[in-house]
Amino acid sequence: MPNKSQYDIFPRTYRPKRNFTDVFFTLLFWLYVAGVAVIASICVSYGSPTDLWYGVDYLGYHCGQGQNPKGFTSHIETNQYQSKNWTENTLLWIPLEGDHTRRSRASVSPSEAIYLYGAKSAGVCVKKCPRVDDPFDAEVNSVKGLVNTVATYADYFINLLDSEGNSKSANTANRVSTYGDYLINGTRSKFRRPASYEINYNSKPLYGRCIPISISSTVESRRDRPYSVAFVEHFFSGIVEVIRSWKVITVSIAISAAFCIIYIQVLSKLTQTIIYMSILGAIGGATVIGLLLYFESTADQSEIGTFDPKFYFAFALVSWIIAVMGLILFYWFRKNIDQACALIQLSGRVVKANLVLFCIPMASFLMLAGMISLFVCLAVLSFSMEENVLSEAAHWHAQLAVTSIGYEKIQWDMGDLNLIRAIGIYLIFGLLWCMEILSAYCFMVLSFCYVFLYFRERRDDPTGARPSGNSLPDGSLRRAIKWTTFYHFGTLVIGSLIVTIIQSLQLLLRVIMFQASRVLQKSEINRFLFYVSDLIVTISKKILSFGTKNGYILTCITSKSFCPSTKEAFHILSEHFVTLIFLQFLKEVTLFIGKLLVVCGTLLCSTALFNTGLVSDGVSRFYPQVVIALLSYFISSNFFYLLSVSLHTTLLCFAYDSYYNSGFYTPEELSKFLRTSGNLGVDKKETEGLVKV
Repeated sequence: MPNKSQYDIFPRTYRPKRNFTDVFFTLLFWLYVAGVAVIASICVSYGSPTDLWYGVDYLGYHCGQGQNPKGFTSHIETNQYQSKNWTENTLLWIPLEGDHTRRSRASVSPSEAIYLYGAKSAGVCVKKCPRVDDPFDAEVNSVKGLVNTVATYADYFINLLDSEGNSKSANTANRVSTYGDYLINGTRSKFRRPASYEINYNSKPLYGRCIPISISSTVESRRDRPYSVAFVEHFFSGIVEVIRSWKVITVSIAISAAFCIIYIQVLSKLTQTIIYMSILGAIGGATVIGLLLYFESTADQSEIGTFDPKFYFAFALVSWIIAVMGLILFYWFRKNIDQACALIQLSGRVVKANLVLFCIPMASFLMLAGMISLFVCLAVLSFSMEENVLSEAAHWHAQLAVTSIGYEKIQWDMGDLNLIRAIGIYLIFGLLWCMEILSAYCFMVLSFCYVFLYFRERRDDPTGARPSGNSLPDGSLRRAIKWTTFYHFGTLVIGSLIVTIIQSLQLLLRVIMFQASRVLQKSEINRFLFYVSDLIVTISKKILSFGTKNGYILTCITSKSFCPSTKEAFHILSEHFVTLIFLQFLKEVTLFIGKLLVVCGTLLCSTALFNTGLVSDGVSRFYPQVVIALLSYFISSNFFYLLSVSLHTTLLCFAYDSYYNSGFYTPEELSKFLRTSGNLGVDKKETEGLVKV
């Protein structure tokens, strides 16, 4: 209970004169950004950014770019897919190998030869994407034998035979071959004749790669593919279907937004009715289930089978006990439920009146996408800072691994691997940190707007009545962005850093659990300890995330730094602990129902739109409707995020106003709960003589 001497103004409101909070952590963040800039300059200077645009073949060369491999023109076989002119082979094609049966300890398939040869990827460069002329013949040939050429390397590569042990003549017109000499510490080693690959699937060019578009079922079931070709095939075919259905998707997005607005409108008027019906319906449902189980327990033994009637009676008692306990809790905490309903209803009206704030989470999402793209590019560039030439030690290991093909023995000379791993850890932690900062920034900007709305001035009304309407005061959004950016960015940084540390511990723990999965399966005690540790970290993350949000909101009101604001927020909310529990539960229920209704309603409307002729016949509905479901969920999440922030901010503002001002700024919807909230702060009579703003 604060003393009268603690006040210098009455009533307390948000401070218009802001203080710079947690400046040290602002400097810490910019120091991290400087480190990212240094890493970016190193990656751009020493990395290989062309890997992002041009395919890299099994020798580490960019297809059609720069110098060609040694001995390329003398070893490449002329065919319709490859040219002796290196600059014409601009596409990367991935050969699919099949039968790896070896007739000799030293014989290997061409794909295994490529791995031993020093492949960064298992692809070869071609001038146009290969296609299967006759799928049935290609399928038969691929089953009988895939390799028809001779490949010898350091006395370990011998004649490659078909599955029946018979060599075949080469048909180079329908094959793609490897090429080139290879230099290891100045010593030239090479295939005496290139390994040849049979064309067994159709492909088309996309960003310098030959993307599979059709593979026969037999070939697909027998191929050891270096990449997930099936996933790539479905992914790009889905993109085509989505592009052809853009009209339906556009209309569905508008319908999804309309459903969100309608649901918020319903919440702003019928929240209490909906929640009461849901609670009483659940209690009634438990009662009915108990009655049905009781009737089963009294039925004849022949009608209920071998199941003991006592179990039915026991389950009926449990169901009735749950119903009675639910009814008692509902009656006992009805005022707290009513307060939570009033908060949800008020927040619904606020969100409905200020839909312009929807641009804040949308802008945050776009910034998040750009930030993730930047970090991904830096990660790719950092891992490209490796030498493309296989070291002598790795070559020796590869020679020993020919008989068993132990791929784990093939090592790369990547330079300082520890440095690359350190850069990766630095970037991963920074990405998590920046994502939390961006989320906290969006939360604080919205919180500022709702704080401005709650603590609106009354001086325009001579009676001191609260202004009508739920629209934001003029300039609220601009002022919220300014104050968050210039005064309280350090508060966001420290709060986000705390949450990121817990996230990193959780991520590290789960990686360890994944790596030690075999050990955990053998020991129940270790598995139990890991699960308990993961549960503790998860709960700690939830608590800290909730605490940081309270700290952000109180920083908006008091302009204090993070730690004092968080401590004061917990102290103020302790008077509303029960209401807070019900509010969190009812909020999650209402938001889940809203998202479910929006997604299902949008999918139903999109199904009807597909039948109206907006798309051409033959377009698959699966991939477009998956995209529609994801987009509708994304839109509903952004709309209801506004409702969630409004609920959180309004509750804390109400608790703060009740504690210090005896509800001077309390809205009409919440004024009836002032007396039932306990002894909340200073009585207005005790504050006479204090300065009023």
